[in-house]
Amino acid sequence: MAERKYQDVVRPNRVRQLDDIRADMERRDAHGLRHRLDAMFAAWGEQPEAATYEHPVDAVLGEMSSLVKAAMADLGVPAGRLAAVCVGSALDEDVSAQMQPFDDGSGLVLVSDAIIALANVYGLHAGTALGQLTDGGSARKLWRSFRMVTGGGLGEDPFFLTGLLRYYNVHQRVYGLSAKLGRTEERAENDIVDLINTGATLFVLGHEIAHHALGHTSAPSAFSPGEHVPACSADAQRELDADLFAHRAVVRVFEAQLSSHGPAHGSAAINATLGALVAILAVHSTESALFIRRGNTHPPAADRAARLLGEMGREVQQFSQLFLGKMLSSTAASSDFGAAEEPFDWPAFYADPRVDTPHPQKYLDQIALFDRLQTAPRAQLVEGLARKNTDSSGILARGATAALGGDVPGALSIWGVADDWREFILDRRQPLSFHTALTAVKQAFDGQDLDDGLALPGSIVCTAVLAEQLA
Repeated sequence: MAERKYQDVVRPNRVRQLDDIRADMERRDAHGLRHRLDAMFAAWGEQPEAATYEHPVDAVLGEMSSLVKAAMADLGVPAGRLAAVCVGSALDEDVSAQMQPFDDGSGLVLVSDAIIALANVYGLHAGTALGQLTDGGSARKLWRSFRMVTGGGLGEDPFFLTGLLRYYNVHQRVYGLSAKLGRTEERAENDIVDLINTGATLFVLGHEIAHHALGHTSAPSAFSPGEHVPACSADAQRELDADLFAHRAVVRVFEAQLSSHGPAHGSAAINATLGALVAILAVHSTESALFIRRGNTHPPAADRAARLLGEMGREVQQFSQLFLGKMLSSTAASSDFGAAEEPFDWPAFYADPRVDTPHPQKYLDQIALFDRLQTAPRAQLVEGLARKNTDSSGILARGATAALGGDVPGALSIWGVADDWREFILDRRQPLSFHTALTAVKQAFDGQDLDDGLALPGSIVCTAVLAEQLA
């Protein structure tokens, strides 16, 4: 049943996805990003995995889920139970990572492209910083040198990681795209980055497969796209059990690699733990930053990390706390899109010489504007709409005023949001992302008499006011 649902209902259309992404990049004049994308897929076509898998993400999930299942078989999970797990990817932004059980004993694990992309942002940041400590990116040197570092965290100011994550989050909320900024100091020889990213992907998959392996069949562990979702589960122990079993499996995977490649690949326990922490942060960031209303979600990152590390030895705990400290604060700061008097300092971030982007400054300034339109005090936003007279009929300002006063159905009606969208937005049983609500609002404004260039900003303002009421 799981395999059938994936193939017939959920499986992404990668050809259409790529066409849509390219078309969107053209609309936004993101030509540099388009060139990077085309170069990446040209290189992918030369890889041997391209003969088996349709897309690089499918290859990553397919190969790594096989490693996780093999490790869990070594840990005693029956082969038949593992064979009943179908693992796939999801484009639906209402998914972060989930395991959905079926009555025939099968399970469908879905992992979003966005989670893999976001984990790589964390992994590159942490791996680069850790690689600098070792002057060459060797995982073996990393384990030997961590005692020399003091101050409760990696040496970088968390402001830089906050900017990387916030740039990603703004793109996801507005465009529904996993857009990332590069780092100018990225070093090809830093194998720590690869180890952390690998560990993170293994852990995300391992956590969801663990739910099936451990018999957690009472409810999905995260989101069920297109289906009504109950309130968040209070069973934190179930999530911890899945974390611990996933960690054991990832340690087993790294132990096998160490036996093949030797001590240059560091400590299996450290590699697995750092990957797990990155995965936990990425899932938390996605569920906190991108959603107005969430379904069954994972426990907060700080709680999951503390419970997981509580089961580790002293040295692993010390090293991991060093790694984790400032990344938690960056995650919290980058995920907060509530009303704020002090906006994120985008000019200071863009001026950092480590920022690498193909975009012109005009594009970067637009992202900063979109962020501010989501985080300015809501009354201020509504006043701005009324003052600008963005449309001849004034429906944007009138609807935003109604939403600000708590009349969400009235606001949706004033804006002309379609009935099916309105029903979905008002259904508290459904998870709702900011981008989904923005899409509904913007579609209602298409064809309205709006000033040129104001349809998207106006839609963002209206959705930000709406989101505060819905939350």
